[in-house]
Amino acid sequence: MKKFFSTLLFVLMFKLGIAQPIIDLSQDKQKAENISLEQKKIKIINKLPTKKYKLVYIVEKTDNSSELIPPFDVAAFAGESSDCGCNAGINKKIDDLFTAATEKELGKRISDLRDELKGDDGCKKLCLAKLEKILEATIAEEDIDVTLENNQTITVVVIRDDNDGKFLTWTKTLKTPRTSRWLTHYGLTYAPAIISKDSLFFSKTDTSTANRFIVTPQHNRSPRPWDNISATINFTYPFSSKVKGLDLGFTAGFGLNPGLQLSGHTGLSAIIGTNVILGTGVVLMQKYNLRGQFADKDVIRENLNFEALHEKVWRPEIYFTIGFRFNKNPFAGSSDKKEETSTDKKGGEVKTPEAGGQSGEGKPKEGAKPKQ
Repeated sequence: MKKFFSTLLFVLMFKLGIAQPIIDLSQDKQKAENISLEQKKIKIINKLPTKKYKLVYIVEKTDNSSELIPPFDVAAFAGESSDCGCNAGINKKIDDLFTAATEKELGKRISDLRDELKGDDGCKKLCLAKLEKILEATIAEEDIDVTLENNQTITVVVIRDDNDGKFLTWTKTLKTPRTSRWLTHYGLTYAPAIISKDSLFFSKTDTSTANRFIVTPQHNRSPRPWDNISATINFTYPFSSKVKGLDLGFTAGFGLNPGLQLSGHTGLSAIIGTNVILGTGVVLMQKYNLRGQFADKDVIRENLNFEALHEKVWRPEIYFTIGFRFNKNPFAGSSDKKEETSTDKKGGEVKTPEAGGQSGEGKPKEGAKPKQ
């Protein structure tokens, strides 16, 4: 069943278009895309083989923290001979592909050639195959050099360096799945029975008269420590949108103790690394109370058991709770630092797009060359 649902999820993701993201350098504006946490590659198309490109990733969490990931070079390729036996006009167009001055012009030439080579003609098919092989030089598929997490907005910046003091940038926005800030913790809650206590009675046999019992308080049974401990589930909303080593939050939850008494609680909690909470507040919990038709020292004619004498009523109490999340390291450092620059493979610095390109979605923009 689990395998079935996993397969179904994969098919749905594919149908919904959550596939490999593509940056088309021939387009002035890049459309934002949603990606899954399993996505590993990003594709760049219509790049000029004679130019050098770099990628920069700017990661933003929903808490507005950012992280700049070091760029890497996208290797440039030289063109290949395109003689495929077709007419001279088509051969010349293929040979002239890489003389395009801009990525937009290159994209148009490729589109026009593909339209011209449509059909079942054997020569056209041969030329189209040759064209596709040559176009490998205009495509780069690279690893997404980012640790993907929920609630990320990733701005991918492609930088073309012309070695003339200027450069062009293209940006594309990728979004990982959105999740809530609410944290779920499982743990234990202690309610010390300071405000409210169980009111416990039993049927005491009257030895002077047959079939005569007296409703009598239990004085010889003090609460056992575990009677006031409940297994609980807590839902906590951190006050800060940023992940911190220590934070405060609002907590609400419910629990069940060994006596099968339900409880619902609300209060404040200290959140340690999002994985551990320590909290306190007010809880409403079920307490055992003598049923309304009975009173202390009532005389009854049968020996009633515990359930017949008692009912559960809701009473207020204070509580102390501890809760845990099990899918993260509670002592791991947060990754919400923001860096202004990153070092490329040559040891220089590449500024964020604000330094000379652009951030967000939009047209390729010309700017000053990054400092080296």
